[in-house]
Amino acid sequence: MSGYPQSTAIPPAAQQQMLQVSQSFPGTAQRGAGFEVPLPLPAGTLMLGITFPGNFPQQPPVMFVLNDVAHPWIGADLKVLYPQPKDWQPGYSMITILRTIHNTFKQSPPTVRQRQNSQPVQPAVNPVQPSSQPPSLPQKAPIQPPPSSLPATVPARTAPQLDVNRVLSQCP
Repeated sequence: MSGYPQSTAIPPAAQQQMLQVSQSFPGTAQRGAGFEVPLPLPAGTLMLGITFPGNFPQQPPVMFVLNDVAHPWIGADLKVLYPQPKDWQPGYSMITILRTIHNTFKQSPPTVRQRQNSQPVQPAVNPVQPSSQPPSLPQKAPIQPPPSSLPATVPARTAPQLDVNRVLSQCP
């Protein structure tokens, strides 16, 4: 699938952690050398892409959204800005990070970006406060069971515009 490196092996630590993720987030799937994780939200499902550097967990994964949405925790390049790379610790758990992201997006949902040369798109969910800043990584995120059924999917882009190879080349 485009957007994910095909030749980079997934580190064993990442494979083990993603097994836990797939148990809490049904529909999680490996795509090339990355993963897609569905995050069910009130207005639909947000798809999150994850790639891992070869030296994971010493270096953080790269997480990005596959839907064209806006949120204070999502950069213009669609990378998730949480946790901040400077705050990364090798002992962090992907399941804890993803639950924190999921809970934050449920409380302050992303909105669908307006497209150029077309009519404005209505927000996918309630607007977010632009002053929101990602907090530092919590010690424990609240654990909630996944929903029994997934809502309709937020329109996904045909291919992420994130150049994953460029992002991975910037990882030490």
